[in-house]
Amino acid sequence: MLQNLYEGYSYVPSDAAIKYKNSIINYGRLNEHLIECSKMFSCMNCATTVLIMMDKGVEIVIATISVFLSKNVFCILDKNITEITFNEIIEETKSSVIFTDLKNSKRIEKIAEQYKINIVVVDFNCETEELSISQKNIYDIRRESNINIDNSHIIYTSGSTSKPKGIICSRSSMWSFIKWEYNYLQLDSKVNVSQMSAPWFEPYLRDVFLALFSGGCICIPTKREEFDPKAFYKFVEKMQIDVLHIVPTLFRYLFFNEKLGEHNIKHILLAGEMLYGADVRKYYEKYDFGNLYNLYGPTETTMAKFCYKISTKDQTDFRIKVGKPLPDTEFWLLNENGKLAENKQIGEVIISTKQGTYGYLDKSMTKNVFGWLDDGTTIFKTGDIGYVDNEDNLELVGRKDYMQKIYGQKVYPEEIEGVINICANVKKSMVFIDNNNKIIALIESNDYFDIDELVYTLTKNLIAYKHPHFIYVVENIPVNKSGKIDRNRFKSCSDINYKLKFII
Repeated sequence: MLQNLYEGYSYVPSDAAIKYKNSIINYGRLNEHLIECSKMFSCMNCATTVLIMMDKGVEIVIATISVFLSKNVFCILDKNITEITFNEIIEETKSSVIFTDLKNSKRIEKIAEQYKINIVVVDFNCETEELSISQKNIYDIRRESNINIDNSHIIYTSGSTSKPKGIICSRSSMWSFIKWEYNYLQLDSKVNVSQMSAPWFEPYLRDVFLALFSGGCICIPTKREEFDPKAFYKFVEKMQIDVLHIVPTLFRYLFFNEKLGEHNIKHILLAGEMLYGADVRKYYEKYDFGNLYNLYGPTETTMAKFCYKISTKDQTDFRIKVGKPLPDTEFWLLNENGKLAENKQIGEVIISTKQGTYGYLDKSMTKNVFGWLDDGTTIFKTGDIGYVDNEDNLELVGRKDYMQKIYGQKVYPEEIEGVINICANVKKSMVFIDNNNKIIALIESNDYFDIDELVYTLTKNLIAYKHPHFIYVVENIPVNKSGKIDRNRFKSCSDINYKLKFII
Protein backbone atom coordinates (compact mmCIF):
# COMPACT_ATOMS: atom_id res chain seq x y z
CA MET A 1 0.00 0.00 0.00
CA LEU A 2 2.77 2.43 0.88
CA GLN A 3 4.09 2.58 -2.65
CA ASN A 4 0.96 4.54 -3.60
CA LEU A 5 2.43 7.50 -1.69
CA TYR A 6 5.49 7.86 -3.86
CA GLU A 7 6.19 9.46 -7.20
CA GLY A 8 9.79 8.86 -8.11
CA TYR A 9 10.73 7.98 -4.53
CA SER A 10 10.64 4.68 -2.72
CA TYR A 11 10.92 3.43 0.81
CA VAL A 12 13.32 0.82 2.21
CA PRO A 13 11.43 -1.92 4.11
CA SER A 14 14.09 -2.18 6.82
CA ASP A 15 14.21 1.58 7.53
CA ALA A 16 12.42 3.06 10.54
CA ALA A 17 9.03 4.56 9.68
CA ILE A 18 7.65 5.31 13.17
CA LYS A 19 9.43 5.75 16.51
CA TYR A 20 7.54 6.03 19.78
CA LYS A 21 9.13 5.64 23.20
CA ASN A 22 11.50 2.69 22.68
CA SER A 23 9.49 1.11 19.85
CA ILE A 24 10.53 1.20 16.21
CA ILE A 25 8.23 0.18 13.33
CA ASN A 26 10.02 -0.24 10.02
CA TYR A 27 8.44 0.33 6.63
CA GLY A 28 7.95 -3.36 5.93
CA ARG A 29 6.04 -3.86 9.17
CA LEU A 30 4.08 -0.64 8.68
CA ASN A 31 2.96 -1.82 5.26
CA GLU A 32 1.68 -5.07 6.79
CA HIS A 33 -0.29 -3.13 9.41
CA LEU A 34 -1.81 -0.87 6.75
CA ILE A 35 -2.94 -3.84 4.65
CA GLU A 36 -4.55 -5.37 7.74
CA CYS A 37 -6.38 -2.12 8.52
CA SER A 38 -7.56 -1.73 4.93
CA LYS A 39 -9.42 -5.04 5.14
CA MET A 40 -11.96 -3.25 7.31
CA PHE A 41 -13.11 -1.36 4.19
CA SER A 42 -13.35 -4.38 1.87
CA CYS A 43 -17.10 -4.81 2.44
CA MET A 44 -17.88 -1.23 1.48
CA ASN A 45 -19.17 -0.53 -2.01
CA CYS A 46 -18.28 3.17 -1.92
CA ALA A 47 -16.02 5.60 -0.12
CA THR A 48 -17.02 6.68 3.35
CA THR A 49 -15.98 9.10 6.06
CA VAL A 50 -14.11 7.35 8.84
CA LEU A 51 -14.04 9.03 12.24
CA ILE A 52 -10.82 8.57 14.22
CA MET A 53 -10.87 9.13 17.97
CA MET A 54 -7.94 7.89 20.01
CA ASP A 55 -4.95 8.97 22.04
CA LYS A 56 -1.83 10.27 20.36
CA GLY A 57 0.55 7.46 19.47
CA VAL A 58 1.29 4.73 16.93
CA GLU A 59 -2.36 3.71 16.55
CA ILE A 60 -3.62 7.07 15.32
CA VAL A 61 -0.81 7.38 12.77
CA ILE A 62 -1.53 3.95 11.32
CA ALA A 63 -5.28 4.60 11.28
CA THR A 64 -4.79 7.91 9.44
CA ILE A 65 -2.53 6.45 6.76
CA SER A 66 -4.70 3.37 6.20
CA VAL A 67 -7.87 5.42 5.65
CA PHE A 68 -6.03 7.77 3.30
CA LEU A 69 -4.57 4.93 1.21
CA SER A 70 -7.92 3.13 1.13
CA LYS A 71 -9.34 6.17 -0.73
CA ASN A 72 -11.69 6.94 2.14
CA VAL A 73 -11.99 10.22 4.06
CA PHE A 74 -10.69 10.50 7.62
CA CYS A 75 -11.94 12.89 10.26
CA ILE A 76 -9.83 13.00 13.42
CA LEU A 77 -11.68 14.19 16.52
CA ASP A 78 -10.44 15.43 19.86
CA LYS A 79 -11.22 12.58 22.26
CA ASN A 80 -12.36 15.13 24.84
CA ILE A 81 -15.20 16.62 22.78
CA THR A 82 -18.64 16.58 24.36
CA GLU A 83 -21.14 13.86 23.53
CA ILE A 84 -23.46 16.46 21.99
CA THR A 85 -20.75 17.66 19.60
CA PHE A 86 -19.81 14.06 18.82
CA ASN A 87 -23.41 13.27 17.89
CA GLU A 88 -23.65 16.37 15.69
CA ILE A 89 -20.48 15.37 13.81
CA ILE A 90 -21.77 11.85 13.21
CA GLU A 91 -24.94 13.28 11.71
CA GLU A 92 -23.09 15.84 9.58
CA THR A 93 -20.35 13.56 8.24
CA LYS A 94 -22.70 10.58 7.63
CA SER A 95 -19.99 8.33 9.08
CA SER A 96 -20.54 4.60 9.45
CA VAL A 97 -17.10 3.63 10.78
CA ILE A 98 -15.01 4.88 13.69
CA PHE A 99 -11.43 3.92 14.53
CA THR A 100 -10.46 4.03 18.19
CA ASP A 101 -8.07 2.47 20.70
CA LEU A 102 -8.67 0.32 23.75
CA LYS A 103 -8.60 3.27 26.14
CA ASN A 104 -11.47 5.08 24.41
CA SER A 105 -13.47 2.11 23.09
CA LYS A 106 -15.85 1.79 26.06
CA ARG A 107 -17.09 5.35 25.75
CA ILE A 108 -17.50 5.10 22.00
CA GLU A 109 -19.38 1.78 22.12
CA LYS A 110 -22.37 3.46 23.75
CA ILE A 111 -22.66 6.10 21.04
CA ALA A 112 -21.90 3.61 18.26
CA GLU A 113 -24.81 1.42 19.30
CA GLN A 114 -27.18 4.39 19.12
CA TYR A 115 -26.05 5.41 15.62
CA LYS A 116 -25.28 1.91 14.27
CA ILE A 117 -21.63 2.71 13.69
CA ASN A 118 -18.98 0.05 13.13
CA ILE A 119 -16.09 0.28 15.57
CA VAL A 120 -12.54 -0.68 14.65
CA VAL A 121 -10.26 -0.98 17.68
CA VAL A 122 -6.55 -0.59 16.99
CA ASP A 123 -4.12 -1.49 19.77
CA PHE A 124 -0.33 -1.24 19.67
CA ASN A 125 1.70 -2.98 22.36
CA CYS A 126 4.88 -0.97 22.96
CA GLU A 127 6.61 -3.90 24.67
CA THR A 128 6.00 -6.55 22.00
CA GLU A 129 5.65 -4.03 19.14
CA GLU A 130 2.62 -5.97 17.91
CA LEU A 131 -0.53 -4.38 16.50
CA SER A 132 -3.96 -5.93 16.93
CA ILE A 133 -7.06 -4.86 14.98
CA SER A 134 -10.60 -5.92 15.82
CA GLN A 135 -14.05 -4.92 14.60
CA LYS A 136 -17.14 -4.57 16.77
CA ASN A 137 -20.84 -3.98 16.13
CA ILE A 138 -20.85 -4.99 12.45
CA TYR A 139 -23.75 -3.12 10.86
CA ASP A 140 -24.63 -3.09 7.19
CA ILE A 141 -25.28 0.64 7.16
CA ARG A 142 -24.64 2.78 4.10
CA ARG A 143 -25.31 6.41 4.80
CA GLU A 144 -25.59 8.79 1.90
CA SER A 145 -22.31 10.58 1.33
CA ASN A 146 -21.14 13.40 -0.90
CA ILE A 147 -17.54 12.18 -0.97
CA ASN A 148 -15.68 12.56 -4.23
CA ILE A 149 -12.43 10.94 -5.28
CA ASP A 150 -10.34 14.00 -4.34
CA ASN A 151 -11.65 14.31 -0.76
CA SER A 152 -8.95 13.30 1.72
CA HIS A 153 -10.07 14.44 5.17
CA ILE A 154 -12.43 16.62 7.14
CA ILE A 155 -11.03 19.02 9.72
CA TYR A 156 -13.25 20.47 12.42
CA THR A 157 -12.20 23.91 13.54
CA SER A 158 -14.12 26.42 15.60
CA GLY A 159 -11.97 29.29 14.30
CA SER A 160 -13.07 32.43 16.12
CA THR A 161 -16.52 31.03 16.93
CA SER A 162 -17.68 28.35 19.35
CA LYS A 163 -19.52 26.24 16.77
CA PRO A 164 -17.36 23.52 15.19
CA LYS A 165 -17.03 23.87 11.41
CA GLY A 166 -16.27 20.83 9.28
CA ILE A 167 -13.97 21.67 6.34
CA ILE A 168 -13.83 19.27 3.38
CA CYS A 169 -10.16 19.03 2.40
CA SER A 170 -8.57 18.05 -0.89
CA ARG A 171 -6.30 15.05 -1.43
CA SER A 172 -4.44 16.68 -4.30
CA SER A 173 -4.02 19.98 -2.42
CA MET A 174 -2.63 18.28 0.66
CA TRP A 175 -0.18 16.26 -1.39
CA SER A 176 0.80 19.34 -3.40
CA PHE A 177 1.83 21.09 -0.18
CA ILE A 178 3.88 18.12 1.02
CA LYS A 179 5.82 18.04 -2.27
CA TRP A 180 6.33 21.80 -2.12
CA GLU A 181 7.66 21.65 1.43
CA TYR A 182 10.02 18.78 0.63
CA ASN A 183 11.49 20.67 -2.32
CA TYR A 184 11.50 24.12 -0.69
CA LEU A 185 13.43 22.89 2.34
CA GLN A 186 15.75 20.94 0.02
CA LEU A 187 15.39 17.88 2.19
CA ASP A 188 17.34 14.69 1.80
CA SER A 189 15.69 11.30 2.01
CA LYS A 190 15.03 9.70 5.39
CA VAL A 191 14.06 12.92 7.19
CA ASN A 192 13.16 12.62 10.89
CA VAL A 193 10.02 14.67 11.56
CA SER A 194 8.70 15.32 15.07
CA GLN A 195 4.98 14.64 15.41
CA MET A 196 4.27 17.50 17.82
CA SER A 197 0.97 18.74 16.41
CA ALA A 198 -2.38 17.70 17.86
CA PRO A 199 -3.83 15.07 15.48
CA TRP A 200 -7.18 16.86 15.08
CA PHE A 201 -5.44 19.90 13.57
CA GLU A 202 -4.11 19.96 10.03
CA PRO A 203 -0.41 20.55 10.85
CA TYR A 204 -0.44 16.95 12.10
CA LEU A 205 -0.59 15.90 8.44
CA ARG A 206 2.61 17.81 7.70
CA ASP A 207 4.34 15.77 10.39
CA VAL A 208 3.08 12.42 9.12
CA PHE A 209 3.11 12.74 5.34
CA LEU A 210 6.34 14.77 4.99
CA ALA A 211 8.19 11.98 6.79
CA LEU A 212 6.56 9.27 4.65
CA PHE A 213 7.13 11.18 1.41
CA SER A 214 10.87 11.34 2.13
CA GLY A 215 11.09 7.70 3.23
CA GLY A 216 11.94 9.10 6.65
CA CYS A 217 10.66 8.60 10.17
CA ILE A 218 7.67 9.92 12.14
CA CYS A 219 8.99 10.57 15.66
CA ILE A 220 6.17 10.68 18.22
CA PRO A 221 6.87 12.36 21.58
CA THR A 222 5.19 11.40 24.81
CA LYS A 223 3.06 14.02 26.53
CA ARG A 224 5.94 14.83 28.88
CA GLU A 225 8.37 15.18 25.96
CA GLU A 226 5.96 17.64 24.33
CA PHE A 227 5.52 19.99 27.26
CA ASP A 228 8.57 19.60 29.49
CA PRO A 229 11.59 21.48 28.07
CA LYS A 230 14.16 19.12 29.57
CA ALA A 231 12.35 16.01 28.30
CA PHE A 232 11.80 17.70 24.92
CA TYR A 233 15.53 18.35 24.59
CA LYS A 234 16.33 14.68 25.29
CA PHE A 235 13.68 13.61 22.77
CA VAL A 236 15.14 15.88 20.05
CA GLU A 237 18.64 14.59 20.75
CA LYS A 238 17.64 10.92 20.87
CA MET A 239 15.48 11.02 17.73
CA GLN A 240 17.85 13.33 15.79
CA ILE A 241 14.94 15.51 14.66
CA ASP A 242 15.43 17.29 11.32
CA VAL A 243 12.06 19.05 10.91
CA LEU A 244 9.78 20.52 13.57
CA HIS A 245 6.34 22.08 12.98
CA ILE A 246 5.26 24.10 16.03
CA VAL A 247 3.00 26.98 17.08
CA PRO A 248 4.73 30.15 18.38
CA THR A 249 3.35 29.84 21.94
CA LEU A 250 4.86 26.36 22.39
CA PHE A 251 8.02 27.45 20.55
CA ARG A 252 8.55 30.24 23.09
CA TYR A 253 7.91 27.94 26.03
CA LEU A 254 10.29 25.19 24.90
CA PHE A 255 13.11 27.08 23.23
CA PHE A 256 13.39 30.07 25.55
CA ASN A 257 13.50 27.88 28.64
CA GLU A 258 16.84 27.65 30.41
CA LYS A 259 16.46 23.85 30.59
CA LEU A 260 16.75 23.48 26.82
CA GLY A 261 20.32 23.16 25.62
CA GLU A 262 21.75 23.32 22.11
CA HIS A 263 19.84 21.44 19.43
CA ASN A 264 20.43 20.11 15.92
CA ILE A 265 16.99 20.67 14.39
CA LYS A 266 17.62 21.82 10.81
CA HIS A 267 14.21 23.34 10.05
CA ILE A 268 11.73 24.88 12.51
CA LEU A 269 8.46 25.90 10.87
CA LEU A 270 6.12 28.15 12.87
CA ALA A 271 2.45 28.76 12.09
CA GLY A 272 -0.96 29.36 13.62
CA GLU A 273 -0.28 32.54 15.62
CA MET A 274 1.44 35.90 15.32
CA LEU A 275 5.24 35.74 15.45
CA TYR A 276 7.27 38.75 16.60
CA GLY A 277 10.74 40.17 16.14
CA ALA A 278 11.28 39.72 19.88
CA ASP A 279 10.83 35.96 19.38
CA VAL A 280 13.48 35.92 16.68
CA ARG A 281 15.85 38.01 18.78
CA LYS A 282 15.50 35.73 21.81
CA TYR A 283 16.07 32.68 19.61
CA TYR A 284 19.24 33.98 17.98
CA GLU A 285 20.61 35.18 21.32
CA LYS A 286 20.55 31.57 22.48
CA TYR A 287 21.06 29.47 19.33
CA ASP A 288 23.17 29.65 16.20
CA PHE A 289 21.67 26.57 14.52
CA GLY A 290 18.40 25.88 12.73
CA ASN A 291 16.49 27.62 9.96
CA LEU A 292 13.30 29.41 11.04
CA TYR A 293 10.25 29.81 8.79
CA ASN A 294 6.94 31.58 9.29
CA LEU A 295 4.01 29.84 7.56
CA TYR A 296 0.51 31.21 7.12
CA GLY A 297 -2.71 29.83 5.72
CA PRO A 298 -6.15 29.09 7.15
CA THR A 299 -7.30 25.47 7.27
CA GLU A 300 -9.99 26.50 4.78
CA THR A 301 -7.28 26.81 2.10
CA THR A 302 -5.44 23.53 2.99
CA MET A 303 -2.17 23.39 4.93
CA ALA A 304 -0.29 26.70 4.45
CA LYS A 305 -0.38 29.18 1.59
CA PHE A 306 2.42 31.65 2.50
CA CYS A 307 6.00 31.18 3.63
CA TYR A 308 8.73 33.49 4.85
CA LYS A 309 12.28 32.36 5.66
CA ILE A 310 13.43 34.25 8.75
CA SER A 311 16.93 35.71 9.15
CA THR A 312 18.79 37.61 11.85
CA LYS A 313 17.78 40.95 10.28
CA ASP A 314 14.14 40.23 11.21
CA GLN A 315 14.86 40.41 14.96
CA THR A 316 14.56 44.20 14.83
CA ASP A 317 11.09 44.07 13.25
CA PHE A 318 7.96 44.35 15.37
CA ARG A 319 6.02 41.58 13.62
CA ILE A 320 7.44 38.83 11.44
CA LYS A 321 5.92 38.88 7.97
CA VAL A 322 4.32 35.77 6.50
CA GLY A 323 6.00 36.29 3.16
CA LYS A 324 4.89 35.48 -0.34
CA PRO A 325 2.27 33.01 -1.57
CA LEU A 326 3.10 29.47 -2.62
CA PRO A 327 2.82 28.40 -6.27
CA ASP A 328 -0.76 28.35 -7.62
CA THR A 329 -1.79 30.89 -4.96
CA GLU A 330 -2.52 34.62 -5.19
CA PHE A 331 -3.99 37.15 -2.76
CA TRP A 332 -5.39 40.63 -2.52
CA LEU A 333 -6.56 42.98 0.23
CA LEU A 334 -10.03 44.49 0.57
CA ASN A 335 -10.71 47.66 2.56
CA GLU A 336 -13.77 48.28 4.74
CA ASN A 337 -15.81 49.28 1.69
CA GLY A 338 -15.09 45.99 -0.09
CA LYS A 339 -12.77 47.69 -2.57
CA LEU A 340 -9.17 46.76 -3.36
CA ALA A 341 -6.90 48.37 -0.79
CA GLU A 342 -4.53 50.87 -2.31
CA ASN A 343 -0.76 50.55 -2.10
CA LYS A 344 0.42 49.88 1.51
CA GLN A 345 -3.10 50.19 2.93
CA ILE A 346 -4.40 47.68 5.44
CA GLY A 347 -7.18 45.33 4.30
CA GLU A 348 -8.74 41.90 4.75
CA VAL A 349 -6.69 39.10 3.18
CA ILE A 350 -8.49 37.28 0.36
CA ILE A 351 -6.75 34.12 -0.84
CA SER A 352 -7.13 32.71 -4.35
CA THR A 353 -5.67 29.24 -4.81
CA LYS A 354 -5.89 26.28 -7.15
CA GLN A 355 -4.93 24.06 -4.22
CA GLY A 356 -7.80 24.79 -1.84
CA THR A 357 -10.64 22.96 -0.11
CA TYR A 358 -14.26 22.21 -0.96
CA GLY A 359 -15.69 24.50 1.70
CA TYR A 360 -17.66 23.62 4.82
CA LEU A 361 -19.94 20.64 5.25
CA ASP A 362 -22.55 23.19 6.25
CA LYS A 363 -23.23 24.82 2.88
CA SER A 364 -25.03 27.76 4.49
CA MET A 365 -21.72 28.75 6.09
CA THR A 366 -19.74 28.09 2.92
CA LYS A 367 -21.46 30.71 0.79
CA ASN A 368 -20.52 33.52 3.19
CA VAL A 369 -16.75 33.18 2.82
CA PHE A 370 -16.05 30.85 -0.14
CA GLY A 371 -16.25 31.23 -3.87
CA TRP A 372 -15.03 29.17 -6.83
CA LEU A 373 -14.00 30.09 -10.36
CA ASP A 374 -14.79 27.96 -13.40
CA ASP A 375 -11.28 26.46 -13.39
CA GLY A 376 -11.72 25.19 -9.81
CA THR A 377 -9.80 28.02 -8.13
CA THR A 378 -10.90 28.56 -4.53
CA ILE A 379 -11.53 32.10 -3.27
CA PHE A 380 -11.58 32.49 0.53
CA LYS A 381 -12.16 35.51 2.79
CA THR A 382 -9.77 34.84 5.65
CA GLY A 383 -10.90 37.41 8.23
CA ASP A 384 -7.21 38.27 8.74
CA ILE A 385 -6.08 41.87 8.38
CA GLY A 386 -2.74 42.74 6.80
CA TYR A 387 -0.74 44.84 4.38
CA VAL A 388 2.06 44.41 1.82
CA ASP A 389 5.55 45.71 2.63
CA ASN A 390 8.10 47.23 0.28
CA GLU A 391 9.39 43.80 -0.74
CA ASP A 392 5.87 42.51 -1.58
CA ASN A 393 5.71 40.35 1.54
CA LEU A 394 2.40 40.02 3.35
CA GLU A 395 2.43 41.15 6.98
CA LEU A 396 -0.55 40.41 9.23
CA VAL A 397 -1.86 42.91 11.75
CA GLY A 398 -4.56 40.88 13.50
CA ARG A 399 -7.93 39.19 13.24
CA LYS A 400 -11.01 41.04 12.02
CA ASP A 401 -12.98 39.12 14.69
CA TYR A 402 -10.83 40.39 17.56
CA MET A 403 -10.60 44.02 16.43
CA GLN A 404 -12.67 46.58 18.29
CA LYS A 405 -12.92 50.35 18.12
CA ILE A 406 -11.99 52.42 21.14
CA TYR A 407 -12.61 56.16 20.92
CA GLY A 408 -13.43 55.53 17.26
CA GLN A 409 -9.99 54.01 16.61
CA LYS A 410 -9.22 50.41 15.63
CA VAL A 411 -7.44 48.31 18.22
CA TYR A 412 -5.97 44.87 17.46
CA PRO A 413 -5.13 42.80 20.57
CA GLU A 414 -2.31 41.00 18.73
CA GLU A 415 -0.51 44.31 18.20
CA ILE A 416 -0.50 45.05 21.94
CA GLU A 417 0.66 41.51 22.74
CA GLY A 418 3.60 41.97 20.39
CA VAL A 419 4.74 45.06 22.30
CA ILE A 420 4.36 43.40 25.70
CA ASN A 421 6.36 40.39 24.48
CA ILE A 422 9.35 42.65 23.77
CA CYS A 423 9.99 42.91 27.52
CA ALA A 424 12.78 40.63 28.64
CA ASN A 425 10.98 38.66 31.37
CA VAL A 426 7.67 38.12 29.58
CA LYS A 427 7.10 34.48 28.63
CA LYS A 428 3.81 35.15 26.85
CA SER A 429 0.87 37.53 26.94
CA MET A 430 -2.76 37.66 25.93
CA VAL A 431 -4.85 40.78 25.39
CA PHE A 432 -8.62 41.07 25.05
CA ILE A 433 -11.13 43.91 25.02
CA ASP A 434 -14.11 43.51 27.34
CA ASN A 435 -17.68 44.70 26.86
CA ASN A 436 -16.86 48.07 28.45
CA ASN A 437 -14.14 48.75 25.86
CA LYS A 438 -11.44 48.21 28.46
CA ILE A 439 -8.16 46.68 27.26
CA ILE A 440 -7.19 43.79 29.53
CA ALA A 441 -3.68 42.32 29.38
CA LEU A 442 -2.61 39.01 30.90
CA ILE A 443 1.12 38.44 31.32
CA GLU A 444 2.92 35.24 32.14
CA SER A 445 6.31 36.21 33.50
CA ASN A 446 9.29 35.09 35.50
CA ASP A 447 9.27 35.81 39.23
CA TYR A 448 11.05 39.07 38.55
CA PHE A 449 8.90 41.46 36.54
CA ASP A 450 9.97 45.03 35.79
CA ILE A 451 6.85 47.21 35.58
CA ASP A 452 8.94 50.26 34.67
CA GLU A 453 10.29 48.47 31.60
CA LEU A 454 6.77 47.50 30.57
CA VAL A 455 5.46 51.08 30.90
CA TYR A 456 8.43 52.41 28.92
CA THR A 457 7.97 49.78 26.19
CA LEU A 458 4.24 50.47 25.86
CA THR A 459 4.77 54.25 25.74
CA LYS A 460 7.52 53.96 23.14
CA ASN A 461 5.68 51.59 20.79
CA LEU A 462 1.95 52.27 21.18
CA ILE A 463 -0.27 55.31 20.94
CA ALA A 464 -1.98 56.10 24.26
CA TYR A 465 -5.46 54.71 23.44
CA LYS A 466 -3.91 51.27 22.84
CA HIS A 467 -2.39 51.04 26.33
CA PRO A 468 -3.98 48.36 28.58
CA HIS A 469 -6.36 49.63 31.24
CA PHE A 470 -5.66 46.61 33.47
CA ILE A 471 -2.66 44.28 33.55
CA TYR A 472 -2.84 40.95 35.34
CA VAL A 473 0.32 38.94 35.97
CA VAL A 474 -0.59 35.26 36.20
CA GLU A 475 1.30 32.08 36.93
CA ASN A 476 0.54 30.78 33.45
CA ILE A 477 -1.71 31.61 30.51
CA PRO A 478 -3.70 28.53 29.44
CA VAL A 479 -3.33 27.10 25.96
CA ASN A 480 -5.74 24.97 23.95
CA LYS A 481 -5.20 21.49 22.52
CA SER A 482 -3.20 22.81 19.57
CA GLY A 483 -0.76 24.66 21.84
CA LYS A 484 -2.16 28.10 20.96
CA ILE A 485 -3.25 30.62 23.58
CA ASP A 486 -6.81 29.83 24.67
CA ARG A 487 -8.50 33.14 23.86
CA ASN A 488 -11.96 31.80 24.61
CA ARG A 489 -11.10 31.33 28.29
CA PHE A 490 -11.38 35.03 29.16
CA LYS A 491 -14.14 37.49 28.23
CA SER A 492 -14.13 39.94 31.15
CA CYS A 493 -12.19 40.86 34.29
CA SER A 494 -14.42 38.59 36.38
CA ASP A 495 -13.01 35.58 34.48
CA ILE A 496 -9.46 36.31 35.60
CA ASN A 497 -8.93 34.16 38.66
CA TYR A 498 -6.60 31.79 36.85
CA LYS A 499 -3.60 31.48 39.20
CA LEU A 500 -3.40 35.24 39.63
CA LYS A 501 -0.10 36.57 41.02
CA PHE A 502 -0.81 40.30 41.12
CA ILE A 503 -2.62 43.16 39.38
CA ILE A 504 -0.98 46.27 37.99
